[in-house]
Amino acid sequence: MIVKVVSLLLGISLLLVGCSHVAQPSTTAWLKRGVKVTLPYPYMDREVHKQQLLTATVGDRKESLMTAIDIKNGQIVLVGLSPIGIRLFKATYDGKTIIVEQSIQLPELPPANQVLADIMLSYWPLTSWQPLLPNGWTLVDIDNKRLLKDEDQQLIMEISYHLIGKDRVPIDISNHYFNYHINIQDMSE
Repeated sequence: MIVKVVSLLLGISLLLVGCSHVAQPSTTAWLKRGVKVTLPYPYMDREVHKQQLLTATVGDRKESLMTAIDIKNGQIVLVGLSPIGIRLFKATYDGKTIIVEQSIQLPELPPANQVLADIMLSYWPLTSWQPLLPNGWTLVDIDNKRLLKDEDQQLIMEISYHLIGKDRVPIDISNHYFNYHINIQDMSE
């Protein structure tokens, strides 16, 4: 009984803690240590509205996060929710700034620009990324995969897709350099 009361009070206190707003002027993300890339402009020729369950595996640790992604009018809005529906953060990217509204401070969450980079590497066309990549880096689509390789042709990231009609929907992101894996389950289908 005491544990339930303490858990309830902790939950209420977390909800009462105000949101902190942070503007990140940097619209770059790490591809590997020492190598950054500028994120593409967030415009797409179609709107995207997705609700997804992301399950990230780093080493032997596994965490889940619900996300809602809206891409429209030259802007990305990404909302992260705990598995039980508590809003953790909201990140908005307009091509100039990333604004993060952090509802609950969770040190294990990666920075918003890194999360946005994974999303944009998954959804944006190759032509948006290729001029931004460092010299010698390649990003190619082969069958149902997208591969990012560095200047030494080492595989950095591999994104797997599922075809739904003519749409390629990302289902898996493996970052071989930073050693993490994200399984994406689309909840909006």
